[in-house]
Amino acid sequence: MKSGKVLRILWLAAFLLTEGCLYAVILIGEACGADETALRFVSVAVACFFSAELLFFKRGLEEFLLLAAMLFTVAADVFLVLLDRHYELAVGLFLIAQCLHALRLISGGKRKVWPSVIVRVSLGALAVIALAVFRFFMLLTVLGALYAVGILCNFVLSGTLIRRDRRFLFAFLGFFLFILCDITVALNGIGRGLGVPENVVRIMPRLTWVFYLPSQVLIVISVLKWPEKAKETAETAPEETVKEA
Repeated sequence: MKSGKVLRILWLAAFLLTEGCLYAVILIGEACGADETALRFVSVAVACFFSAELLFFKRGLEEFLLLAAMLFTVAADVFLVLLDRHYELAVGLFLIAQCLHALRLISGGKRKVWPSVIVRVSLGALAVIALAVFRFFMLLTVLGALYAVGILCNFVLSGTLIRRDRRFLFAFLGFFLFILCDITVALNGIGRGLGVPENVVRIMPRLTWVFYLPSQVLIVISVLKWPEKAKETAETAPEETVKEA
């Protein structure tokens, strides 16, 4: 095994171990009522740092787009997690991150850009019109609706790419957990206004990081390539030997 592959495996193991330890500490702290704000932010920053390492090893378009998306995610968490203010800016940064994730999926899946753009713009326009009709037209709700369209489209797109490349299963699961995380955030913010029971609303903030950190880890590792070519070569080698004989 080449030294470069060994180094990448060691980096992946270190990343998963670090995130696993942070995840355990965050959940235990949540259960005990401790303030784990700093650790939450650090856990996302670690995922961003690992995506930078992937770009260093591979230097491909997918890795570049993933790192860009993670940088915007970290920037959004500065306002959402650390400062707990400027929510419009945070959601706007998350929206940009989803656009970059979309470009990464399209690039990795060898899909055309324009069909995805047309679908997203159409759904986004319908969502904004619906907000105007029901008189929820505010900057935060508009950004939230566009973000929701973006992440749902990424979830569907990653699902359609699984048969093409198994690594997109990680992205599919990651976006699914990301959506569950967003649901907990939404219910925490507007659950009472929608008539959601108080005990359900109260538990939502504790569930947010149950979904959020695993979602980021899965999305990041979904850029890793599976060694399918090597397997196919190994499987076809005996047949080629028989033909030569």
